[in-house]
Amino acid sequence: MTAKSSQILPPLQSKQHTGYECHEIRTFTGTKKNASWFFATMDVWSRFWPETVVGSRNDENTKSVIRSISKLTDPQRVPLITTDGYKFYERAIRKCFSKCLYAQVIKTRRNDRISKVDRRMIIGDKRDFEKALLNSEDSETLNTSFIERLNLTIRQSASFLTRRTTCFTRFEEFLEKQLDILRYHYNFLRPHHALKFGPEIALQRCKLGSSIGDFHSEMYLPSFSPSSGWGNWNQNLEVD
Repeated sequence: MTAKSSQILPPLQSKQHTGYECHEIRTFTGTKKNASWFFATMDVWSRFWPETVVGSRNDENTKSVIRSISKLTDPQRVPLITTDGYKFYERAIRKCFSKCLYAQVIKTRRNDRISKVDRRMIIGDKRDFEKALLNSEDSETLNTSFIERLNLTIRQSASFLTRRTTCFTRFEEFLEKQLDILRYHYNFLRPHHALKFGPEIALQRCKLGSSIGDFHSEMYLPSFSPSSGWGNWNQNLEVD
């Protein structure tokens, strides 16, 4: 789910290292029997949350989220992409990236605790991974710690995503809008110093308009009245 954007700026990335982490979060809409998933991504160098895709955990949505980060990548660079072991990531990454390094970090849990961490180099050889990690500003080992920390922040910031909660989202469309607003708040309003560029440029990377003012004019929460129910969402928003 993205709003209209009048301009797409060149990707802002480290001169030495380009990296992305991807993960999925399970929730539900309406009833607990109606499972919904959303994919979140993180630009590791900038700590920016560029994209979220809501829907089923399937091949199509996996391609959608990988395609979104491929558009942010300088084609002359070879990014290091790290995900969990979900089966559709590899095929989507091979299709969307002509050159990349891709690794999976698979964690086995026992009694709600991590008992084993398996790191697999899927695309690229060991020497290339060692070089990428050596040039990395963030980590010397393959991991998904940044996206997992973002997932925790998302859950803590939205009551309907908290584990063992009575709160929930009635419709998937509402979930998409709520996550867009949360992403906007995280990238541009949340008081932290992790992002390595200003909000106006970050807004372009998020594809939410040409200025912060555009976001406020193009997106809003619906109103509710007993007679008409929930008002329609702004029709200016586009669904990818």
